[in-house]
Amino acid sequence: MAPRRFTRDEVIAFAAATVSSAPPRRYDPQEDWHRAKAALAYDRGYAPDGYARQWSALLRAPERLEDLRSVTVPTLIFHGREDEVLHWCSAVDMAEAIAGSELQIQPDMGHLIPHELWPDLVAAISRTVQRREESVAP
Repeated sequence: MAPRRFTRDEVIAFAAATVSSAPPRRYDPQEDWHRAKAALAYDRGYAPDGYARQWSALLRAPERLEDLRSVTVPTLIFHGREDEVLHWCSAVDMAEAIAGSELQIQPDMGHLIPHELWPDLVAAISRTVQRREESVAP
């Protein structure tokens, strides 16, 4: 069955409602920012079947946790403790599978990374890049 198509205004309203209806947390939901990004994404290429395809692929994908044990590059796992899409214990499992990975479980963060944590994420990515550069330096 083909997914229902939503209007641009409906998509924008849904984006704002999604962040505003989340349980209260310490971070500003940035509703205006999410509205603007939803509008840009819609204008760039609205594809309502993409969401269904993504979930279908995830549900049919084989277990990959064991494959993570072969990852040898510096790795950052940055995850929300309140993520309703992928439970935070999955991040712990990934970190345990990837030797030397850096795990950050962010309290009060859901599936989306709030603006207030962007500096922390950038710093963590920078550390990860630095670890890689040090591992390949002559």
